[in-house]
Amino acid sequence: MVGEEQGENCLVLNVLTPGTDDKKRPVLIYIHGGGFTTNSGSILTGGDKLVREQNIVAVSVNHRLNAFGFLYLGDLDPKYKDSGMTGMLDLVLALHWVQDNIAFFDGDPSRVTLMGESGGGMKISTLLAMKEAKGLFAQAIIESGSNVVGTYIRGQATQDALAFLKRAGVDSEHLEQIQELPTETLRKAIGFGLDGYAPVADGIHLQPNPTGKFCVYPSAKGVPIMVGASTEELAAFVPPDKFSIGWEQLKEELTAPVMGGKAMTPEQAEAAIALFQKEEPDITSDHLYMQAVSMMSFLGNGAHRQADIMARESEAPVYHYLITKGSPYRDPAITEKRYAWHTADLPLQLRIVANSEQEEESKRYARLWGNFIRTGAPSDGEIRWPQYTPEEKETMVFGESAGVQKKPLEKIYAFFDSLE
Repeated sequence: MVGEEQGENCLVLNVLTPGTDDKKRPVLIYIHGGGFTTNSGSILTGGDKLVREQNIVAVSVNHRLNAFGFLYLGDLDPKYKDSGMTGMLDLVLALHWVQDNIAFFDGDPSRVTLMGESGGGMKISTLLAMKEAKGLFAQAIIESGSNVVGTYIRGQATQDALAFLKRAGVDSEHLEQIQELPTETLRKAIGFGLDGYAPVADGIHLQPNPTGKFCVYPSAKGVPIMVGASTEELAAFVPPDKFSIGWEQLKEELTAPVMGGKAMTPEQAEAAIALFQKEEPDITSDHLYMQAVSMMSFLGNGAHRQADIMARESEAPVYHYLITKGSPYRDPAITEKRYAWHTADLPLQLRIVANSEQEEESKRYARLWGNFIRTGAPSDGEIRWPQYTPEEKETMVFGESAGVQKKPLEKIYAFFDSLE
């Protein structure tokens, strides 16, 4: 089997359509995760069932990542002033391509929905903040990737660039040397983690956000969004030995940071344990751990904040969801564990089902997501999904069944918000 080839010609996209029969279908553009560092849009190529069942056109996009897409050299040489946003400008170019060409695949350019999970959601939030992207899509779905935009400023980005140049052996007075480096040298300088690369608030394509909090940029106003996360996001990242964590270990374990998140003090860990036991009396020690560390991360604790500020200030409908039902762990050797872990919902929404037990769950996701893509509202005849408001906080909770709850996890959110 021939795998994916690596190369600089990465500005490509995939298009799936049910047919070319002169019908105008709504368009889904999937933007892949992997932070701003890695991954590709290839998962969508398995979404043919979603495209047929929901009668939509789907597009996935590849673009420049890591140092190729976000290494900011603008303060070292003005001719590189756009370099910290190159990866995002690639996405803007892709959105223009869809506007100009998707009708050839029977897609309707006036009904474009962006969808991204994890880093894909972060990219969509960034696009919502960019005036260049305004009007190139109608609405957006942000999944398990609600992070504050505009906080990575030029000074920090320049320091990170200088560190990169040092690793690569390039003199900052001779930036053209980067063009001559072999691929392996660049790869070693880039590294293999998810940190160190992000859209730069350069004041040109992305304005700085001095508040450090969620905000609504002018270009985001009037754009309906669906936004949500899962309760045990970080279960996807912790080692499997944490799956059997006991009550006697819990307090100490919660004082250790996970995946770059903040650590709790012993007192905070004790308070968190007591709160979860009160709010969820049947919770097990391992699920408490997964939920607590997830709430210490933007992956688990950002979506409700983004939903709230968007509902207050975006002047457009907001639909908020929360996933509590566990999915089988990605390692088939571990058959007994179920967590609502990071990205487990994505293949189900795309109708890519590896476990037969999740077939009906997948159909439900696809139907609701399809309704939003087609109409701007996810409700259907079976399930009512109202708009989120800051007062009622009506949230679609995907547990053993799907149903709306008012102010779910209210006390848990408030506790972890207080630790910021």
